Amino acid sequence: MVIVDFASLIAGSGVTGVNWGNLGAASLESILNA
Repeated sequence: MVIVDFASLIAGSGVTGVNWGNLGAASLESILNA
């Protein structure tokens, strides 16, 4: 979900923001797609 990814990126900052953005989007997509 692009929206979730952007929200995660905004919530974080710098490299950690990117990492949490990717992990958050992957986790939420897995839950929603399950």
